[in-house]
Amino acid sequence: MRLTPVLRSRRRGFGTALGFNWLATEVEPGAKDLAVRGDLRVRPIMFGPAYTAVAGRLATTAAVVAGYAFNRITPVATSSEPVSLTVANSVAWAPSLTLAFDLSRWFGVVTQASYLVTRPRITTEIDGRV
Repeated sequence: MRLTPVLRSRRRGFGTALGFNWLATEVEPGAKDLAVRGDLRVRPIMFGPAYTAVAGRLATTAAVVAGYAFNRITPVATSSEPVSLTVANSVAWAPSLTLAFDLSRWFGVVTQASYLVTRPRITTEIDGRV
């Protein structure tokens, strides 16, 4: 659990949404017999439509955002052969559902469920062979 400031509107109906579902993970591309690992960083910038319904102090927002992901991979460990990892940028999209409950005029509780869909292409090069 963490505390973060959130800027949001109490408008009802259709609006716009932004998505910055940034993530980092470890990947093992290529053949299983090679000890190749890399840290993959995915930084999508997305925009799309949203719909908000308000009932009392509870606001529910459904959104679908799409955009472009800027990706980077950093090799962590390699086999005895020289190995190079590269990754291409990719298209990304994410549906989301957000629930916001107002505790007071200035404070509230927000929870969000979202699923990022992107398929970065990772290329493994060993001794000049892809």
